[in-house]
Amino acid sequence: MGKEKCGLILGNRPLISHVLDRLAPIFERTVISGSNEALPRGLDYEVIPDRISGAGPLGGFCSAMESCPSDLYFLCGCDMPFVQPDLVRTLASLCSGYDAVVPVHDGRVHPVHAFYDRACLGAARELIDAKRYKMKDFLESIRTRLVTEEELAGFDAARSLFNINTPEDLAEAEEILSTAPDR
Repeated sequence: MGKEKCGLILGNRPLISHVLDRLAPIFERTVISGSNEALPRGLDYEVIPDRISGAGPLGGFCSAMESCPSDLYFLCGCDMPFVQPDLVRTLASLCSGYDAVVPVHDGRVHPVHAFYDRACLGAARELIDAKRYKMKDFLESIRTRLVTEEELAGFDAARSLFNINTPEDLAEAEEILSTAPDR
């Protein structure tokens, strides 16, 4: 997009507000890892500053885990305005015995719409120390449960995993919002 995505406007509201609204009924606490300067004002959320510049989602996730003690974390991109609460709850139900529970859709693994156990913090730190920031490397270094497309069949996984990376994606999201605002 050429700029920070969380402050993009979708349906007359900041993009991040759509994500927060969908996750609020599920989680007691929601934090955003990122830069205060990039985030829109006037929304109710806690910001955890990224401690590791240039480390992408893995660095932000590690910063959040270090700042917010919990047993289980749901990592979601700020550019996923149609995240489906029922799908998130189902992923949560599969977490026992794994460090990560990650959906697979259209042949792609989606590590930024997934649950992670606190036990994987050490592996995240090791990869960051080695300057290996790819989420793929992270998933390969921990006990990961890939949730198959067959297991996602009862959900609108394509909608939940939809993310905004281009102006065309933003236009598509506007269309979705205008025709089906509850999606």
